[in-house]
Amino acid sequence: DGNLFVVFANKGKIWIAYSLDSGDTWEYPTQVKDPSAPSNPTFVQKSPSVASNGNYAVVAFQSDPDYVQASYFTRATVPTIGGSMNFDDLKLFSHPVLQGSTPDGYNPRLTGTSTFHGIYWDFSVEPSGFRNNEDLLSDRPGESYTRSSDNGVSFSIAGKARIVVNNSQSNGWHSTPDISIGTGGQIGVAWYDYTLGMKQPSVFVSTSSDGTTWSKPDRVTNFHPDDYICDIKTG
Repeated sequence: DGNLFVVFANKGKIWIAYSLDSGDTWEYPTQVKDPSAPSNPTFVQKSPSVASNGNYAVVAFQSDPDYVQASYFTRATVPTIGGSMNFDDLKLFSHPVLQGSTPDGYNPRLTGTSTFHGIYWDFSVEPSGFRNNEDLLSDRPGESYTRSSDNGVSFSIAGKARIVVNNSQSNGWHSTPDISIGTGGQIGVAWYDYTLGMKQPSVFVSTSSDGTTWSKPDRVTNFHPDDYICDIKTG
């Protein structure tokens, strides 16, 4: 449809720039959305992701407006050229764990068109004994999937907030995940972890045709990534 959207973090806020003519011209970046009544006056927004179905653009990002790290999302109608994007109030993409300031959802990633698909780093599924130390390198988060079939109004899957794609083990750490969907609807999620042992970091991929049932993680490579990030694209 010729629409392109770019989201980025600047000075603790999320901004969006967009083109409605296949990148020939770009509208000046605008801020996405602040929380309506944050209890944390120094909240920071980061790790944004965006997807669009032609009619709506959905943006997800990580923030701590209530002192608890979680992932949030909002949507706006795709404007006409020269128009503006007015985003809805923020909603939780993931749900905070009510244990002190234990984080739940980090680094949300979005993809999709008719259905929006999302994945995030989920701290609510850590093995017993690893929660609430607030250390990203010694915590044991998993990867959780959710989706929206109502143009980005809400996210859920099979009547639940999310489906856990894969869990960390007590002796194995997960990286943040990435997600992609193919033309036939097959969903792919990629990450790397140490579930084979702390001396065997490996890249894994899990796939699903419906988002509710996920394949056993397939080990793609045992190369040790340098920056703890995987990217997946389908075609």
